[in-house]
Amino acid sequence: MYLENTENAIDKAESLASELCIVRPELCSTGCAVRVTDGDSNELYRTPVDRPLMESSVAHDAS
Repeated sequence: MYLENTENAIDKAESLASELCIVRPELCSTGCAVRVTDGDSNELYRTPVDRPLMESSVAHDAS
């Protein structure tokens, strides 16, 4: 996927990592990641493919 804007690419990477964890659970917590690179293949951002945090657990931890 090619995106011109780095911010949009980072948002897409995070979304893709969450989706991958749902549809390919075997990738979760195994060190797999979604990378954002520039045109010269330099890594700009990396997000792990992990289980997304549930809102209820975040709210529970805040109390």
